[in-house]
Amino acid sequence: FVESFMFNDVEFKWLNSKGDSTNTYIRAGLLDEIVDRLDNGRDKSVKWIPAKLNAYFGLTMSSSRRISNENQPKHVVVVKDNVSTFTASYTHVGTDGVYDVTEEVSMESSDGNGIIDFKLLDQWCDDMQYQGHKSSGVSVRYAFLKGMVFPVDLQAFFKEHEVREITDVWGNIHSTDDIDIIIPISMLKLWQSYTSYEEYEANCKENNYKWRVCKESHDVKMGRTNYQMTTDMQLNDEQIKRFITPTVEYLKDIAGRDWLSTVLYLNGQSLAESSTNLGGIEQALMVMPQLIHDKTVVNKIQKQLRRRKQDTCCGRYNVESDYQIISSDLYHFLCDACGIKHDGLLKAGEVYSQWHADRGHEEALLFRAPMIEKHNIARVKLVDSDELRKFYKYMPWIVVLNDWDLTVDTLCGADKDGDTVMVITDPTLLEVHEKVLPCRCEAVKGVKVTCDDRHILMQGAKLGCNDRKYSIGSCINHITDMVSVRSMFSEDSAEYKELSNRILMGTMISQGYIDFKKNGTVVMEMPKHWYNIKYCETEFDKRICADKKPYFLTMYQAQAGSTKDKYKDVMAQLELRANCCWNMSAKELLAIPYDEMNDDQKLVVEHWGEKIPCYLQDNSTQHRMCIATEDALKEMRTRNNMENCSELLKYTHVASGNVEIEKEIKSMLLIYQKEINNIHGAKKKMFINKKIFNK
Repeated sequence: FVESFMFNDVEFKWLNSKGDSTNTYIRAGLLDEIVDRLDNGRDKSVKWIPAKLNAYFGLTMSSSRRISNENQPKHVVVVKDNVSTFTASYTHVGTDGVYDVTEEVSMESSDGNGIIDFKLLDQWCDDMQYQGHKSSGVSVRYAFLKGMVFPVDLQAFFKEHEVREITDVWGNIHSTDDIDIIIPISMLKLWQSYTSYEEYEANCKENNYKWRVCKESHDVKMGRTNYQMTTDMQLNDEQIKRFITPTVEYLKDIAGRDWLSTVLYLNGQSLAESSTNLGGIEQALMVMPQLIHDKTVVNKIQKQLRRRKQDTCCGRYNVESDYQIISSDLYHFLCDACGIKHDGLLKAGEVYSQWHADRGHEEALLFRAPMIEKHNIARVKLVDSDELRKFYKYMPWIVVLNDWDLTVDTLCGADKDGDTVMVITDPTLLEVHEKVLPCRCEAVKGVKVTCDDRHILMQGAKLGCNDRKYSIGSCINHITDMVSVRSMFSEDSAEYKELSNRILMGTMISQGYIDFKKNGTVVMEMPKHWYNIKYCETEFDKRICADKKPYFLTMYQAQAGSTKDKYKDVMAQLELRANCCWNMSAKELLAIPYDEMNDDQKLVVEHWGEKIPCYLQDNSTQHRMCIATEDALKEMRTRNNMENCSELLKYTHVASGNVEIEKEIKSMLLIYQKEINNIHGAKKKMFINKKIFNK
């Protein structure tokens, strides 16, 4: 991080930082004018956390598309966030320990989302040139403004409830006749720096700000799990087999059991009758499905499937699921903005999604990354009613959360400014889900100061650029390692209980690492003796130190090169020792419970266990899923004999009786057969020459 630098004899000065990855610099002569535009007439005496204010300035650099001048909103109202107060039980995780609490909780339910009239959003969709659909909501940007706006028939609501006026956060009264957008103060970050929306809007126009859209909610896509979602779930062998089978069968179909599945996979699942961009193999398979057995085709498919197989062994499984953006109960928010007493359309434990309601789903699990622990999984009831369908009819691809429970805390502190959750309705995961209390983690708040001096902002930016030791990825990996270590102890042991506490504390630490860029400080750092045995002072800490990776990360993580080779070397030596001494495989040796091993077996396992880069006796769910997947995928063929390509001539219906096309196909077939023979002949010749040369 530097405050300025020279380039081609021109001085550039620091303008803004976005985390630790992007610093923006600008010509020194332009800095003052651009800073004035970024400030947008704000009251500089209002105090802010410097890192947060830097982030708010950074909103102007979001990747987004401008709304046309004629479709800019005409009447925007800013209101207070609606606050829900209720009694809740949860697991407190903080520096003072982990314990359960039951108390009254107050939370800003509308955190980060507002309402746009559905007619205006339709115009925006035309601006964005969305093809064939209307959006269920868009993430918007304006000066110091960020969040989601969702479409609602505002005028129908006002008419039904006889609402003619709304009072904004500054106390100004607005007629409801022509309101375009209603947003909470959690979306307009610097609302306190202005005396009214009119003052704010005038500054925006003077500094040439326009409403912009940076992402939209569209038709949901089916998803795949990752290891974070299932690591802390307890599945028995039968449940694991049931869970992985759809993915394994799908891969077997692609690998050659079903030529149509292969075509769909190679074409990105977007095949339609009008498709004209099919590749050579796809076209060949559609003309002659028997080519699925050809060696060249098989080898190409296997090569493309290699990465997919590795991802599967690392926890990427097909499940009944989708990704959707979350919103608050906007009916509750709108009632609160209009002064109507109403608890909203959803009760505690309930969510609404039209997409799922249309499919008759009744329960689901919600996941939001980054997570690793069972307390971060929200089990919800999917409800449906005429009233819900009427109010939310323009939001078919949104998950609407209720305002009366701690679902957002369960989802690692989610808010509604565009956060996406994975909604899983898989019966196996619903069956094994363990009901636990929501988890609320201790957090720190940064110190607010007057940010009228750019040097204060620079200091906050420098702090954010020095956060490499607070790596969220490393933190999550350490927690994953702890889950594997924990699986080697009984549930009633002191080791198991301590590791469970550390895993929960790790959730708090990871959230603190994420918030570091905003606040400039963390709740606590992860103690080194949790994951580095060099810092362990007691035998107890050494026994539970998570200083290795699980098998599935050692073998199948993208960066697992050297560790994978080391694992194979150690296992080859262990295999030899197990065969020579006890006439069994290494897998059979490791399957023996440690307490049932003889002294020699214990010594061998302990010796090689120190050398190997992963845990030899890992019994975690994700490890067993990985092993089961490996065994199932071994059954997939690797090579097939090429069938007689003359079978192509039987497909005369393809040519529709056209003699010229039949001749062309026969000619292509002869060329194909000749090329295949040449390839196999060349391979055979190279093999013979290599064999002679080696001799």
